[in-house]
Amino acid sequence: MTFARSAVAMLGFALLTALVPACGTTPPESTSTAVTTVPDPVPRDPDPVEAMTQWGACGDAFFWAANGDATTAVTVVVEQRARSSQAPTTQEFTLPDPAVIVEVQHGRALTEPLCNDVVSGDWRVDARATAAEGSGRIELGPHVSDYVCGVHGRIELTGVAATDGTHIGDVAFDSDSIGCYSG
Repeated sequence: MTFARSAVAMLGFALLTALVPACGTTPPESTSTAVTTVPDPVPRDPDPVEAMTQWGACGDAFFWAANGDATTAVTVVVEQRARSSQAPTTQEFTLPDPAVIVEVQHGRALTEPLCNDVVSGDWRVDARATAAEGSGRIELGPHVSDYVCGVHGRIELTGVAATDGTHIGDVAFDSDSIGCYSG
């Protein structure tokens, strides 16, 4: 009986050994080079654009614009306190530009703390991204003196795209709040 069990065990081992190479664990190499692609059934807009419908400015100089429900905003900061007191100053830029800080924010009630003296605390920034593409132009009236409110400014932004993929619609507006500081 021991011999019979050994013979059966050997026969089973032999069959197993014979079958493993036949089944293999590596698939045979394919001779086909055709690639099949399936089109996306739902066309998508790869670059949604946020339209800015609210805006303002203050300081020397800080500009901001936000969408209608204030969940997306773009801010632009440029240090121009030492600009000419005799003639308007114009600064053109292509992003990214170390002299012009452009940031896109996502959150709630984002317009509330922007150039505002009274902030209720209902606002919140959930995410920030720097602008990686786009161009702009800033025009500022002559610098009268520090903390003099009411200087004219204008900003134009074109093709702004942030590092998080947000695209901002073109922005152009004037403000007479350059030189005004909150607080």
